[in-house]
Amino acid sequence: MDAPTRAAHCSAGDAWLAACSPKPEVTWAVRDMGGLAPIPSGDHWLAAEASLTVALNALQRIPARHRGPLLADASVQFAWWLVPADAAAHLADVRQLAVHPPGWVLPPRRRATR
Repeated sequence: MDAPTRAAHCSAGDAWLAACSPKPEVTWAVRDMGGLAPIPSGDHWLAAEASLTVALNALQRIPARHRGPLLADASVQFAWWLVPADAAAHLADVRQLAVHPPGWVLPPRRRATR
């Protein structure tokens, strides 16, 4: 993917993620300061959580058109992304993956262990 295409894709992803927030203007302000604003999952998207390795393997099983943004924190070796509301059933056999219910907030507060 060339740089202009990547930039447009990232901008579209940022806009989509901000639109998922109950306060998009706060999300943009936090992003502009280099941070991540808390964004709850909703009726159409759920938050999935796993170790980085498991998350990347599971993400390959979701068709590209259904993938939500992936958030990763290498310092705690976890990743979170938004997945379609029916993803819990599709990912049920991935034992090391937690698909959280609507209202679960991304990114979660940092923690030392899961």
